[in-house]
Amino acid sequence: MTTANISLAYEWTTVLLDDGSPCRFPSPLKRSGPYAGPAVYRWLPFRQTPGDIRRAYVGECENLARRVDGYLRPGKSQKTNIRMRELMEALLVDGLSVQLDVLRIDSLEIDGEVFPASALDNRELRRLIENLMVWRHGRDGFEVLNA
Repeated sequence: MTTANISLAYEWTTVLLDDGSPCRFPSPLKRSGPYAGPAVYRWLPFRQTPGDIRRAYVGECENLARRVDGYLRPGKSQKTNIRMRELMEALLVDGLSVQLDVLRIDSLEIDGEVFPASALDNRELRRLIENLMVWRHGRDGFEVLNA
């Protein structure tokens, strides 16, 4: 039998705009700012404070600022971006806010190999972490909004 040992220490942090306020849909991010790189992220709908409604969408991307822009202005063939924009607009109509968080890796170790925070440059590792976070949110009682 083969075993894979994965250890991930992480923290969800709120994406901040230039003025220090939390990024909420439909706020764009600067394409040249601190969020112009790879990320595992989540959209967190809430009524009064983030987390008061147990719903989340978890995603991964090569460039977070570009991904957010895709949600704001999806192309005709970008089905996920179109679906997410419609979903988030419906949440806003229902009186909710939708906050953007990013996963910060403190440590990542797989089978004894230690990876730096820049490991998110690797698409397969981003997807592994994304899927782990989707599973974890579901396990923790969230309604996961991923299709």
